[in-house]
Amino acid sequence: MRSTLFLKTICVLLAVPSLSAFAASFVVGVLVPGQPGSLEAASRQRLETKLTAALSSAGVSAATFETRFVVFAGLDVRREETAEAGLTRIITVSIDTTFHLQDSKTKAVFSSFTQASSGGGFNRGEAIASALEKLDLSGPGFREFLRTGESKVVAFYKQNCGSILADATAHASMGRREEAFAILLGVPDVSECSSRARAQVGRILDEHRRAQCEKATSMARADLARGDYVSAVRKVGSIGPSLGSCFMKAQEIVSIAETRITEKEIREWQEARRRFDENAQFSREVLRKEAALEEKRIDAARAIAEAYYSSRPAVEVNAIIVR
Repeated sequence: MRSTLFLKTICVLLAVPSLSAFAASFVVGVLVPGQPGSLEAASRQRLETKLTAALSSAGVSAATFETRFVVFAGLDVRREETAEAGLTRIITVSIDTTFHLQDSKTKAVFSSFTQASSGGGFNRGEAIASALEKLDLSGPGFREFLRTGESKVVAFYKQNCGSILADATAHASMGRREEAFAILLGVPDVSECSSRARAQVGRILDEHRRAQCEKATSMARADLARGDYVSAVRKVGSIGPSLGSCFMKAQEIVSIAETRITEKEIREWQEARRRFDENAQFSREVLRKEAALEEKRIDAARAIAEAYYSSRPAVEVNAIIVR
């Protein structure tokens, strides 16, 4: 039997921490069967949930941005039979569910795992859903699949660190900083490339913040020109001292607005000014804690990448599995 599945990218950040089962943190995406095609939406969701749960039980947490390495779940319906019992028709299926950890750029497969299951129902969708429910991804086979893939991913980043960092730099130089963050955040924590990637995240994040700051101050000055002083202060409210000269521009905007504020606007003004001052004070405290600053930079870069990729349309990928 020939089964054709149309796969939709569901980009999930899967960061494996240093637990006993795994030696390193690494980042992958998840590709699960989608519509249209022979797998219904409910079954696709069931497989996605089961795969995410299996990864979670191995110490994996999930977020949402595209990554270079993906866990690809493919479904092959090996056998499908129909039995009549009076007026009732029962369909039974036998399926092979195969998981590949692969490089989404080169399509190279780093590790694979296949599990067979079977199920039945009153229609094909119910039968496949029943078979998927019987998948057991808690055993040693699936964990060995992850361990093998992880070790090869770490080796890949060790061998290709220079070109990966250069790729991120190229994306950032074209203003595609969110994509640069996704590339850099995919570098495993224990790889030799990790410290260089984290440093580059910090540099690109600084560039991103400076660009955002200049945009915010430009918009705030436009508000000043229109006489909307409260809006001007709100636009620069998140700018902190770490942005140097741009923070000075923000302070200047706040000072100008303060001299022009009307009695009617005073309450809104006080709230906007309070937020500006509190953010500035918080930023100063963070600057005094270098380790905290680095972690916050990584978190900020991750949040920027997640927001960017969550707003993009899903990518359709066609996979033909021939038995």
